Amino acid sequence: MNDTPNTPPSPHPPEWLQFQREMAARGLTVKLPTVDPNWTLPDPIEVEGELASQAVIRLRRTARW
Repeated sequence: MNDTPNTPPSPHPPEWLQFQREMAARGLTVKLPTVDPNWTLPDPIEVEGELASQAVIRLRRTARW
């Protein structure tokens, strides 16, 4: 008789699971996405702020870079 439970295989690729384990070793919790073939990306949200290129120019001009 086999004492190991019959657990289904993980729906996530092995590299995702490895990444999750490595982050857990560093004290970070990573929640892997739900595997659902009907899942779609949510609508993007607008965030006000300067463009990355503008931030780099501003930092270089102030010599803080």
